[in-house]
Amino acid sequence: MTVTVHEAGARAPQVAVWAHESRPGSRCVVVANFDDEPRTYAVAIDGPRVVLRPEGGEPEPLEAGRLALGPRSAAVLADPADL
Repeated sequence: MTVTVHEAGARAPQVAVWAHESRPGSRCVVVANFDDEPRTYAVAIDGPRVVLRPEGGEPEPLEAGRLALGPRSAAVLADPADL
């Protein structure tokens, strides 16, 4: 799995990748913005992904490789087949 997340001029986001123990090849990615300002990150990731937010709500598609995060917020990028 290849994951690239960045925003020009911003502090690098925190990124973690988790593997599913009982499903080989299944991965989710957590992206966190620890800044005090909202950020929109360019995301390059293998395969289709949906965005899950800690506030809840329905999964959203990852639109054009862009992920908007509020200050001190995070989101999970998951394969829709794993939901």
